[in-house]
Amino acid sequence: MIRFLHVLPPKWFAIVAWGTMFVVPTACGFIIFDFYGVFIGMVMGIAVIGYTIEHFMQLVSKKTALLVMNPLLFDSDGEAKIKTVLSGWNILYPWEQAKEDGYFSLERIRIPISETFPAKDGVPVKVTGSITISPDPKNLLNYLVSQSIVRDKILDRVRNFVSQIVAKKNAQTVRNEIKKIDRRVTNYFSTGINSSQEEKDGTKITSELEKKHGIVFENATVDIDYDDSYQQALTTKARAK
Repeated sequence: MIRFLHVLPPKWFAIVAWGTMFVVPTACGFIIFDFYGVFIGMVMGIAVIGYTIEHFMQLVSKKTALLVMNPLLFDSDGEAKIKTVLSGWNILYPWEQAKEDGYFSLERIRIPISETFPAKDGVPVKVTGSITISPDPKNLLNYLVSQSIVRDKILDRVRNFVSQIVAKKNAQTVRNEIKKIDRRVTNYFSTGINSSQEEKDGTKITSELEKKHGIVFENATVDIDYDDSYQQALTTKARAK
């Protein structure tokens, strides 16, 4: 019986249900009250459709997604199946339920970067910038369970990659190659650039992060300078001369 209810997709299920709600009262009105009964039945049918329409329709705000639970279908873990509906009017089965915490903004999320790493010559180098991501509408379930950890997971990857670059160069070289390093970071945290082995490795890692945490990488950028304390020491030294 449950499988039969889901033979038709929600849109066609609603059309059939509303059609039945309209036709049955109209036909009964004709049988009972003859010609005038048709109008009575039509009014009744429209009233019933108007009453039930809110159980079939779900409005989701712009740049927002919603997780909807179907209590009649279950996944492999025995939990009620959950699906994602996007912005606009959506037609659902009347028994499907919007989760209380199921609304998610699809706006971009900027994750700031502010770290200090030692260069090859031991000089502390300050790295700032940001990673921009957005929730993946097609993978919101993974984003749901990763919300509290996704920023830390991404920053861990950024720290690991950038610290290795800085550790292999002297501080002055790092400063002189800001644009080059920024481009390396941008290309590494991208899934569309694969002209080098480093970029291929980055594509693999980025794809894994996106799939595991339900996100999409939008952009990555960094800026580099001496650490504030080292910069102050250089300034003091220069004034002393």
